[in-house]
Formats: sequence, C-alpha cells, structure tokens
Amino acid sequence: MDFNLTLIIFIALIISLYIKYRANIRRDIKKNEKALRENFGKKSERKKFSPEEYGIISHYYKNRDRFENGKIRKNESGIIDEITWNDLNMDDIYASMNYCCSQMGDEYLYDILHRPSGDADLLRERGRVIKWFDSHEDERIALQKAFLSIGRTGKYSLTDHLLKLDEVKEESNFLHYLCIVLGFSAIAMVFINPPVGFGMILAVTAFNVGSYFKRKGETDRYITCFSYIVWTLRALKKLMNEKYDGIDSYSSRMKESYEKIKNLEKCFFLLKSGRGLTGSLAELPLDYLRIFFHLDLIKFNIMLSEVKNKRQDIFKIVDIAGFLDAMISLAHYRRTLEIYSEPEFLTEGKSFKAKGMIHPLVERAVAADIETEMGVLVTGSNASGKSTFLRSVALAVLMGETIYTVAAVH
Repeated sequence: MDFNLTLIIFIALIISLYIKYRANIRRDIKKNEKALRENFGKKSERKKFSPEEYGIISHYYKNRDRFENGKIRKNESGIIDEITWNDLNMDDIYASMNYCCSQMGDEYLYDILHRPSGDADLLRERGRVIKWFDSHEDERIALQKAFLSIGRTGKYSLTDHLLKLDEVKEESNFLHYLCIVLGFSAIAMVFINPPVGFGMILAVTAFNVGSYFKRKGETDRYITCFSYIVWTLRALKKLMNEKYDGIDSYSSRMKESYEKIKNLEKCFFLLKSGRGLTGSLAELPLDYLRIFFHLDLIKFNIMLSEVKNKRQDIFKIVDIAGFLDAMISLAHYRRTLEIYSEPEFLTEGKSFKAKGMIHPLVERAVAADIETEMGVLVTGSNASGKSTFLRSVALAVLMGETIYTVAAVH
C-alpha cells in the first residue's frame, strides 16, 4: 500500500477516535447532570468503605496539621479518638452522609467529623453554606460536575505525596531530551535510508523504553499526584471566575492561590496519563508518544521543583474545594433525614436539651426528649434502647459541633 495513503488512513483513524472520545465525554456529562438533579436529597445505598479506603480517606485528617503549622498532631484535645469513633459506629454514620463527588470532599468530611468545634460562628457558617447549596440548584450542579471531573486518586493520598515530595530525587532532563533527539533522528533516517532507519527505530525504542520505565517506576505515584492537582485546577478555574454570591469569599481565596500556581497547567497533556496507559483508544497514540519520547517524565521534572515550593497554595485550594464538596454532600444528607434541626449554643451555663431526638441510622426510630443540667443515670430493662439513646445523645452533640445538623426536632 502506498505510504501516503497509509498515513492518511492512520490520521483519519486518530481523528475519528478523538471525535468519538469527545462525544463520549459530552454524553457522560449530560448523564451525570441528569443524575445529580434527580437524585439530590434521595437516600441511596451507600457502599461500605473498606479498611484500605478508610486508610486513604483518613490521611488528610492526619496530615492537615502538618500543612497548617508544620507540626504532627499528638494527642490533641477535642479530637474524636478511635475508641469513641468506633463506639458511636461513626464509619456507618460517615458513609450515610457521604455524597461527595471527589476525594477532596471525602477527606474533608472525614476530617471535620473528627474535629468538633465550640466556635459557634464557624459552625453557623457551615450551616449557611449548606443551606445556600440546598436552595441554589444550578450553582450546586456546576460545582458537582467540576468535582466529578476531578474524581479520586484511587489508592494514593494527595496529602501524603505532597508531604513526601522532598524524598523524590530531582534530576536533569538531559537524558530525556537525548531520547527525543534519538527518536526523531531514527524517524528521519527511515525516509533517507529505510533499512538503516528501521534498524535505528528498533535500537532507539529499546533504549528509550528501557530508560523510561526505570524512571517511571520511581515517579509513577507522584505523576498521578501532579495529574490530580492539574485536573483540580482546570476543573475549578471556571468556578473561580464565576460570581456566586453565597460562596464568593471561597472562590476569591481559591483564585488567589491559583494565580501563584497556574503555570502548572502549561503543557499538561504531556503528563495526563498518571497510571501507565490510560485505557482510552483516543489516548493510546499519546501514551506511546509519552513512552517513546519521555514526555511525561520531562514535564514531571519541570513541575517537581515548583510543586515543592507551592505546596501551601495547592493545599489551600484542595482544602477549600473539599469544604465545598462536603457542604454539598451535607445539603443532600439533610434531605434524607426524617427530621433534623440546627443546634443552638448557650453563651453561659451548662445544660443539654433535645426534643424529638432520634438515632440517624435507625429506621422508624422512636423519638426521645431530654433536658438536663447535670449527669443523668439511665436505667431500663434489657433491649429497651438505653444504648441507642446514649449514642443518640452523643451523636447529637458531635454532629451539632461538626456538621451543624442534629437528628432532632429541636
């Protein structure tokens, strides 16, 4: 077959695959938007997170203090410890309210459930944002679509990798640029002297691929981390420029940090594949180009130093995005509750009062009232609901001081 005809067919195939790829993306976006509108506020069967998944989700909570003040948290007072967490069955509570669309939201929600706060203004602000998302469907959908496009990193924790970047060896791109020169030289030789050219292609491919995977094995998880960062920036960039009255202060803070790290987006397509081959037919040619010419490794080395120096700004964006995703999830969660109210905090004295309080995981629960200014001794026969009542009280306090939502009439 004529070489030119072969080339034309190859180019046509690539174009058709790309068109199909873009059409599938548009179809998925429309499908996701319809689902987000129809399912908001509906209770769904939430999957049980595996211990490995909880291990990943918990890392933001464990790493947050190191980003904010450079210190590792040790026995901090006011934090919900693992014994209390397990006694209250908080894994299931967390799963029941987690309707987040991104890993940032998953991790932020897990974090705040471990950190009850006595700051009434902070909690009221969370309640305000939750209500705003509940009453502003179009804005909520816009953010959820952005968060869905960001998705999750899978088996990696973004905060872990940001903290461990100092362990990654920085290297020169000389070898990778040499691979590009060798690759183009071999391709050029095919047209000049085909037998010699094809021999060079085989030799250069062996060298380039071998040196590629040697470095790729050292950087793969960090390439995934960088890809996730850039996907986050791209997905949120439009939202940063929108004027949403209810969350404008959050958009402004994200934009301030974005301006300092926006150069990370340049030539992002070189790094787009973070876990080996993407699996997409449209991406397949670019995957092989990355391997042959070391394109993603070159981009990684360029980004490495900048990401190290701008970790605080990256964390701020991730933190704010996680907050917004978590508040949308809680707006959804509120609608799934049989009853709920926002807590009122005393400015003086010590007392606890709840009316129509239920356990949020118990179907058709029997509501209970309590009002006390001191410790209470709860008595009753076996299986009469003592433990459920005590857990309901504890959850009312914990949820009131974290998500500003209590499963009670008042």
